[in-house]
Amino acid sequence: MRTSFVLIFLAFALACGGKDSGGVTSGPSETGEDALEEYAEEELAEAEELAEGDVTPEPGEEVLGDQGVLDNEPVDPAAPDDQQGTEALTPDTSLDQGTVDTASDTAAGKTPVGGPCTSKAQCVGGDKAGCIPEKYSDGSKGFPGGYCVIFDCSESAPCPAGSACYKSEDEQGNEFTVCLKTCDEKSDCRPQYVCESFGACWPGCTSDADCGSDEVC
Repeated sequence: MRTSFVLIFLAFALACGGKDSGGVTSGPSETGEDALEEYAEEELAEAEELAEGDVTPEPGEEVLGDQGVLDNEPVDPAAPDDQQGTEALTPDTSLDQGTVDTASDTAAGKTPVGGPCTSKAQCVGGDKAGCIPEKYSDGSKGFPGGYCVIFDCSESAPCPAGSACYKSEDEQGNEFTVCLKTCDEKSDCRPQYVCESFGACWPGCTSDADCGSDEVC
């Protein structure tokens, strides 16, 4: 059974505007929204298959739990529940990036959060690392050049320096957290990415093809 996810961003309208209004060029594109949705669906499907005993993970591979929508506010795990999502976690500069089980035949990931990737094995974060690909097997667009993320960040497992923890939620209301690359301006991000209003690098639209059928870049 296909589980669908919807990204929720208050700033989404900044990227792709309605044709009547003309739109503007900053903000998250629909391409980025769909890409993370598809990535989350694939990881969830893999987790469900493992739970049913249908597949066995390859050495060095991990299975991620429910993932879904990004909130536009960072989360502070130490804050009360009614205050979470109001400020970013303090990066842990002492984090040993990319450390994985030495018994695995997969090399330790060294690409930082927000960096390019073709496999999650290339990304820091060990068994919590993830790579949103540039393109999926069905031909749909992902994140330009791939994008490393780390799931399940918290006060006890903070994001590496240069990234912050964001709270996310799927359509069923199940919450999870993910590390995204932080920024103050567009120059802090890779080409084809913009610095979103919530302080993270996110794919920006470059043409109308990146937007919905009734929107323009």
